[in-house]
Amino acid sequence: MVGKGILIAGCGEIGIGVAEGLAKQGLQVFGLRRQPPKHRGSMPFFTADLTKPATLACLEGYSFSQLLYIVSPAGRSVEDYRQVFVEGLKNLLVRVLAANPEIRVTFISSTRVYGRCSPGCWVDLLTPVSPADPCAEILCQGEQIVCDYARQANIVRFSGIYGPGRLYLLHYLHERGRLPGPPGQWTNRIHAHDCVGFLVHLLMVPQNDVQTLLSVYLASDDFPVRNAELAVWMSDHFSLPLMATDVIEKGDYGRRIDNTSLRRTGYHLSFPGFREGYASLFWRE
Repeated sequence: MVGKGILIAGCGEIGIGVAEGLAKQGLQVFGLRRQPPKHRGSMPFFTADLTKPATLACLEGYSFSQLLYIVSPAGRSVEDYRQVFVEGLKNLLVRVLAANPEIRVTFISSTRVYGRCSPGCWVDLLTPVSPADPCAEILCQGEQIVCDYARQANIVRFSGIYGPGRLYLLHYLHERGRLPGPPGQWTNRIHAHDCVGFLVHLLMVPQNDVQTLLSVYLASDDFPVRNAELAVWMSDHFSLPLMATDVIEKGDYGRRIDNTSLRRTGYHLSFPGFREGYASLFWRE
């Protein structure tokens, strides 16, 4: 049996960032993907398709202390979500837990699971999940699977992730002169750099201290912001067009994410708000 390491399933841009951060701390990290990335450095990768259990035989003989499940669906359909967050998740958990019954599993989810919350309300760990669409329901199902299968499980619900290569809102504003949704809608986000930083921080918690961890974390920055305020700032900072009607905060929509659970771990956000985060990005039409 090969010595224990940390297995990162999915291991895309954020996963690779986490792997690099953990490796700098002297930890052994393995990635698992359908196709290993072209530029993977010295990081070892397993090639497997989570939806095909037989391909996971490549994990035989390896021992893992932790599993980070940060897999993205191939598309946006309900079936795409089910393949990743139900079928593929079960396949991997069955394989890994058979050899590593005490493995700690960290599952990456989304604040999308709070879709039916009251407009403008604050969401914290006491807020019950209320999925508003089938894909969000499947995310909730995935969370439950992890909690049912693993003895040690942590769920991290990220809000909207932005950063280099994740400039959807800037492109939207540039093309349409407005942001998606009404001006009064509350929005929540977190910079990709802080996604990496927080996960490294969480996975570095020593085994002797895991009892101090919460079962769920809400990972978002410190300042929820309405579309109108965000649009005006983006328009000014990046010299983008803005429709006059998009600067008036009419009504109260969306939800506001309370990130107390993140902050109480001792992690300090590099980008506590949208201004710091977007100002760090390079934008070109």
